[in-house]
Amino acid sequence: MLRSFCVSGWILFFAGWISANSTELSVAQEPLRIDAAGFGDVTTQSEQQAILNDGLALEDRRKWSDAIAHYEDAGRKFPGNLALSQRLLICRLHHDVQRRYQDASYLTAVEELSLQQALELYAEVLASLETHYVERVAWITLLRHGMASLEVALTEPAFVNRLLASTSADSIETFRQNVHHHVLGRGASSRYDLRAAASLVAGLSRQEIGLTPTAVVLEFISGAVLSLDSYSRLLTGNQLDETFSNIEGNFVGLGVELKAAGDRLRILSVIPGGPADEAGLKSGESIVRVEHAATQDHNPDYVADLLRGPERSLVSITVTSSSGEPRELSVQRRRVEVPCVDNVHIVDAVTGVGYMRLTNFQKTTTRDVERALWDLHRQGMKSLIVDVRGNPGGLLTAAVEVADRFLTNGRIVTTRGRNTRENFDYTAHRTNTWSIPLAVLI
Repeated sequence: MLRSFCVSGWILFFAGWISANSTELSVAQEPLRIDAAGFGDVTTQSEQQAILNDGLALEDRRKWSDAIAHYEDAGRKFPGNLALSQRLLICRLHHDVQRRYQDASYLTAVEELSLQQALELYAEVLASLETHYVERVAWITLLRHGMASLEVALTEPAFVNRLLASTSADSIETFRQNVHHHVLGRGASSRYDLRAAASLVAGLSRQEIGLTPTAVVLEFISGAVLSLDSYSRLLTGNQLDETFSNIEGNFVGLGVELKAAGDRLRILSVIPGGPADEAGLKSGESIVRVEHAATQDHNPDYVADLLRGPERSLVSITVTSSSGEPRELSVQRRRVEVPCVDNVHIVDAVTGVGYMRLTNFQKTTTRDVERALWDLHRQGMKSLIVDVRGNPGGLLTAAVEVADRFLTNGRIVTTRGRNTRENFDYTAHRTNTWSIPLAVLI
């Protein structure tokens, strides 16, 4: 379940009620390398070292999305490996900085928020964590991660080129190497200490390298939120709009489902009747350019974001087929209804096996699932396959209501928060239950 907090009307972050054990990041002189020693069993040490080396190679090429996926897979295979978990966190910091500084809504916030407003925002975020986050937060950990986010940002070209173009690389590196000495010895026993530390670093940043203080405080916020668990992060205004679009089940764009694949955006599916469908785009093809941005030169998330824009405006793209033949297209952006229930059909008419794919859980999911079930029933459904592979999630209540369609009684899910008013027990109801054999593809 995702719980949202609106902070000062500017930026909204989501904190998951299920918390992973967060790794305390040691802010070292060189945050881009961590000793791989201490991997445990000798029989697996060489394999884990090879995995780490492969991840570091991706980092050297600044392939942050690929590195994150690599370390996530490695973490599932070797849970508890400190080196891998730290590398994963650092890659997430890099990826988030890169994405934020290619986001127009975030850049507007950096330019328009005063230092005082940014500090008030930081204080409000920390107060929300103290009140609502399911586990008691460790202030020193949040401070260290905030410092780490700033140090990582000082190595990211998108950040440096935007805010420190006139500052020498040597000055930036000297500041980055030494700034944490001013903070980590001060103590961090409350959220007020963290606010004071962020204010101090913001002042030092402006004094020593001419860095916008607001940008410093926003890094403290982002690093703190990202450290909580793998589900929590700071959302820019554009990301928040996208989240609400997913919940509502519609957005302005082309109507394609994309996945970053190397130096291109592979088209996984095309929404029937949408602009992309009408323009002739097909599943399996790849988008390699959107407007001025080629996928081989920019973060794929940034390129994908360019597909969005004002309704009925045109976007220029380059698409390649499986044979590699490129074609240039100009496609009109329109409001697209995103189906949350897809590919509903009878797999085998003789045995009556039905099939449906749930692409996400949004406001209309329960209604659309019920409609699909009755449609399959009229076609002679005797058993059902529900496919949730690739489903990113969505509204908890929608998922509970879908589960309730197939469970007659018992607990579906329980949530527990910091306060008792955030505790909920969702149970199944016998009414409206479909009593048919069910297989779920996960």
